[in-house]
Formats: sequence, structure tokens, C-alpha cells
Amino acid sequence: AAKGAPPRSASGGGGFARSAVATTLTYLAIFIVVICLRASGELNQARDRELSNAAAAAQEAATAINNSIERAQSALLTVAQLDSGAPLSNGAVLAAAQSATGASAMVLSNGRKIAGDGVPSRAFESALARSDSGHVLYGAIQLDGVQQTMIAVTQDLSGQRTAVTLLAPTGALKRLGARGEAFIAPQAEIDQRFGAADFSKQMNSRLVQGDVKARQILAAAPLTKSSLAVALRLPAQDLMANEQRTLGVYAMLLAGTVLAGVVLCAVFFAQGARMKRTEEALQETETRFRIAVDAARCGVFEWMLAEDEVYLTDLLAKLMGADAAGKFSGERFLEFVHPDDRAAVRNALKTAAAAGAAEFTFRAGPTDRPLWLQARGRLIADSDKPMRIVGVA
Repeated sequence: AAKGAPPRSASGGGGFARSAVATTLTYLAIFIVVICLRASGELNQARDRELSNAAAAAQEAATAINNSIERAQSALLTVAQLDSGAPLSNGAVLAAAQSATGASAMVLSNGRKIAGDGVPSRAFESALARSDSGHVLYGAIQLDGVQQTMIAVTQDLSGQRTAVTLLAPTGALKRLGARGEAFIAPQAEIDQRFGAADFSKQMNSRLVQGDVKARQILAAAPLTKSSLAVALRLPAQDLMANEQRTLGVYAMLLAGTVLAGVVLCAVFFAQGARMKRTEEALQETETRFRIAVDAARCGVFEWMLAEDEVYLTDLLAKLMGADAAGKFSGERFLEFVHPDDRAAVRNALKTAAAAGAAEFTFRAGPTDRPLWLQARGRLIADSDKPMRIVGVA
């Protein structure tokens, strides 16, 4: 472009880099948010899964114990029915209860043990003495020289006697105890120990937060027809291991995403720097060209044939009498041409469209002192631009 043409901006490369980097950072931020949300979602799912498994394990143990309690209650009810017809001896009561349930049994009279296996603790014996028929209790018993806790199912008989079946829930609790602590206790006691009101009245679980060693999973499931519940306290080691694996995978994904973003930003900055150097070199070349054109008292024109519009550089516009460089209609351009030469200029342009080049001489400027201008131009027909003639005068 000659003098008067809009100069190229040397900051275009920097603008490209800033725009590209801003776009990259925007997408990078979106990816980071998505990765964090996905990681949070997976951590929550893993936690819910561990809590559900713990609650299901407690419920499974409670179901097994409930089945044993129901069998014992049914057997004792049968013994009570037999006893109501003709009072059974203590030995017969024990034999019938043990045969039907496969468990230990006792016979109490006025709350005191008079026959059967094991020696109940004073607290347990007192609780049995106060219990009504069909109650389910839990307490300590000395059996075969071993102190253990057992479930007692009671059934009133004739003669102020009470038949008791003793169930040892060790099998169901042992499987749970292999992972942590499993026990049976009154629901109120479990709620107090776990620090959550009404926690054990239904199948439930919760995560106790804390430092790495203090995190625990608590679960409980109630026993039917009693105020007892199965409780489970597990260390959250499996959950923490899963969280560490998940965080490790997403940390690597996050690091890879950030690294890719940094590399792209560096590439964009490098490309922007190359574009800036190229634009500066081009601007310097254009500056030299403008100086050379001005020194030769030449101007540049561009005639768009389809639109019939002419662009004039500053010097050519001044030579022809226009106020400043710019785009003019064909008719307005011819007004700067001497009236006697206008037809020749038009004809030269028409000929250039067919011949591919044009060369013509015309007068321009004030009619009393016109300037003679010699114009040479060439037809340019690019696929992406309209046909035009570009030349110098």
C-alpha cells in the first residue's frame, strides 16, 4: 500500500496469541471443573457404596438372628401348649426346647434358675425375672466354663415357671467381627455409643469423619420383636484406599490436562511471536515501498470492475484533485479526469478486462492547469475476490 493506505498492525501476532491463550484457558478451566465434579461424584458414589454394604451386612446378620429367634419362639410356644394340657417336668421342658431349637435351654421358677445349661449373671437373671412371656433379651451367661453373651427367648409355663432358650449369635457376628467390631446391644445403648439418636431403629449406616486413623463406618439393623439391634463398627480402610486410587487417577488426568494447556499456550505464544516478526518485516517493506512511490511521484489505484469503484492512495488522490485517499465511485473518479479524456479512460478499462492489462494517459486536476498522468495496470482475478485492475499512475 502506498501513502494513505491503512498500515498493518505489528501487534496482530500478539493479539492472536492473547486470543488463542484466552480461549485455551477458558476450555482448560471448563475441563478442570468437569474433572473435579467427576472426581467428587465418584468419591460420593464410593462412599455411598461402602455405607450400603455395611448396612446390608448388619441387616444380613440381623436377619439370620431373627430367624433363629422366630424358630425358638415357635418351639417354646409348642412346649407351652404341651405343658398346658399336662404339666411337663423340668427335664421334659429342657429336652423339648433343646430338641426343637438345637440350642441351650433353662427353666426358671420365680425368676430363679432351677434347671438347664449355664449360669446367668445376676443382671441377666434379674432381667429374665422381670420379663414377660415372649420377650427377647441379651445378657452374660457362664456356659461350660466360658463367659459369653447370649440371646434369651422366654415363654411362661405352668407353676410360675419360665422356659428360656439361649441362642449364641456368634456365627453371624463372627463374620462381621473379622473386619471390625460387631455386637448386639439395646438400641438405646447403640445410639448412645454411636452418637446418633434413633440410629438403630432401622437399617442404617453413617461415616464418622476424622483423621486417617479415626474415620469409621457405623452400621446397625434392629432385631424384630425386641429392643435389640445388631451394631457394626468398621475402620474406613477400604474406603480410604478407594479414595486414594480415585484421587490418584484424577490427579494424573488433571495434571495431564494442565500440562496440555500449558503446552498449547506456549505454542500459541511462539506462533504469535513469529507472526509479529513477519508483520513487522512486512510493515518495514511497505514503508520502503511508500517512500519509493512518493519519491517517484507515483500513486496506486485499484478499480473494482463489478462494483465500479476505485480506491486511490493519498498521493494519487492529491494529484487528481481529491481531498484525501479513499474509495470513490466510477462516476466520481471520472469527475477528476479532464472531460476530453473521460471516454478514453473508460475505454481503456473495458479493454483491460479482455486483454488483461491497461495502459493509458489522461489529464486530471484543475482544467486551467491539468497534470498529465500515465497509468499502467493489470487485471487481477482471484477466485475469492471480485475482478479488479491494480496499477500505478
